[in-house]
Amino acid sequence: MVSDKQMLSSVLAIVGSVNVTLQLIAAVAILAAAFGIINTMMTATYERKREIGILQALGATRSVIFSVFIMESGLYGFFGGICGVAGGLLASLIVTPYISENAFTTLMKGSGSGNVFDVTILLGAMALSVLVAIIAGAYPAWRAARLSPVEAISYE
Repeated sequence: MVSDKQMLSSVLAIVGSVNVTLQLIAAVAILAAAFGIINTMMTATYERKREIGILQALGATRSVIFSVFIMESGLYGFFGGICGVAGGLLASLIVTPYISENAFTTLMKGSGSGNVFDVTILLGAMALSVLVAIIAGAYPAWRAARLSPVEAISYE
């Protein structure tokens, strides 16, 4: 016969391994998003070489051009974060009733319907999304700022 303490420790071990697996999946998703942003920003710098050269000819400094591309990548992260938070909230609203009303969760203490909407987690997800996008956009922005005006204007 299995005691309640043994069953609880087994359940907690399973939940812990599921938690680690979900964190690894999230890390891979963040890495994939970062590479997507790098690819998008590299394409943007490649397609806008002429415009970058014109900005330089008009007196824009390297820091201004760098800032423009960093802000663009930050906006990609912001809008991606909004889509991710909205999708996550929608998924949690749909799935929560199925998770909270099964035989397994009735064994757990405090298994009632939890608060799905936590502002600190949502703001943290948005901040992480913008931070990852800015870090991922740093190299393409640096490349755009380092273009020589002659090379950029003579492009095409």
